[in-house]
Amino acid sequence: MEPTTPNSAATEHARRRWYSHVENTEPREGDATERAATTEVMTTTSFDAETCDIAIGPCRLRCMNYELEILCKMQDEINRRFRVPVSLQQLLEGYKHTERDAGWNPTMQRKSWSGTIEAISRCIAAFQKATDATEHSACEDTARKTCDYAIALAHKTPAYCPREDLLALLHQFMENRTYNLAFTHLLNQLFLSEHERDGPFWTLRIGRSISNAELELDMKQECLRIINKCMCAIRNQADHLLREMAEYRANQTMDGV
Repeated sequence: MEPTTPNSAATEHARRRWYSHVENTEPREGDATERAATTEVMTTTSFDAETCDIAIGPCRLRCMNYELEILCKMQDEINRRFRVPVSLQQLLEGYKHTERDAGWNPTMQRKSWSGTIEAISRCIAAFQKATDATEHSACEDTARKTCDYAIALAHKTPAYCPREDLLALLHQFMENRTYNLAFTHLLNQLFLSEHERDGPFWTLRIGRSISNAELELDMKQECLRIINKCMCAIRNQADHLLREMAEYRANQTMDGV
């Protein structure tokens, strides 16, 4: 389901995509919001060669035309594992049903702010495992818990806060966490034997007549470099989202967020 976002300036600002260059995926002073969700990766130092852009998850990569085929395969692998338990629309509808119920689910509301966010992160990971195992009941249960934790977090904010905007940020955090797990899974596949892998990506067959083995090794090293840069950008975005969400907290005493 394609999530829909509340029509507000704060939410539009929250859903902005940030840019970071390949040699600088760390936050830049005075430019905290212009980074991290999208990373630009130049895979060559040649300035007169033709390049093209490709989006892999939340990252935009700039590459040489001859590299596009393998990056398209990487894109397919990441998209295949992009599984968010709930849509933003489901979060908004769930919150609407509890909006006037201050005593909703006291057990979940007793969790700290950081504890609730950590529980959501665990739900995202559990959902990936459940979908891998095609455990439909576990998927449904995890999706329900994810939604409940998100609503509990919204109830921790003052009533005057735009809670729909917080949920929009929180859903971006869920997407971020999902992409992080997808890239981690792709990375871990490299260290499995070919028959243990759940996808063909790391086979990396290159149809050239000379030095195939050396070319394939070079391509693997380049893929590892790109995956590392993407994961750095995703981690930076997660940190930014956590700071943005912390501004909505009712109790500004830091508790490990």
